[in-house]
Amino acid sequence: MPNSAETQQSVQQPAEQSPVPQSSVPEFWFVATCLVVPVLWGVIVHRVFRRLQSRPKPADNDSVWPDFQI
Repeated sequence: MPNSAETQQSVQQPAEQSPVPQSSVPEFWFVATCLVVPVLWGVIVHRVFRRLQSRPKPADNDSVWPDFQI
């Protein structure tokens, strides 16, 4: 039967985790997201404003704003 000293030695200590991932795959997705998201945002905003500008403007009726001259 092993004593307590042998039991403690046989238990492996977990390796110290570094805060930066060692794999380049998550870094790739982070960089790709940082590039793609602003581009998509710019395209969406461009299309929204282009669509708003292409709307027909209301008719310019003189009866709506009468010209009061003295």
